[in-house]
Amino acid sequence: MTDMSLPIKAAVINRLVSDVAVTTLVPESRIFSMQPPTQPSLPFIRYGTPIVSSYGDTCGNGSEVGVTLDLFSSDENEIQHIAAALVASLEVLLAPFRLIRCDWDRTQFLQLDQDTWQATVQFTLVATT
Repeated sequence: MTDMSLPIKAAVINRLVSDVAVTTLVPESRIFSMQPPTQPSLPFIRYGTPIVSSYGDTCGNGSEVGVTLDLFSSDENEIQHIAAALVASLEVLLAPFRLIRCDWDRTQFLQLDQDTWQATVQFTLVATT
């Protein structure tokens, strides 16, 4: 089987930074891979740690990748708008590989402290070579 987690991560991040609906809410410079800088300015998006399993069909082999996008904001309404923009953005994910599916699984909102909200938006992507 082929681990597609790196090309999927690149495709997701490229989609988010090129989507005006997303970058209007979160500047491109605040959309990060798995390791953002220390204490980034709010709001920001972090590509979370993926969960990868094998996938194969008659047309190729690849991976099923559980993708988590973590959002951070100081405003509960802003974070809900950002989460909705991410879901809409990944509905039209284009990639340089065979994308079998990109399903939005769930979104969870948490208040971390008096000044910080977090949302976790989870997707399942299946891709083959």
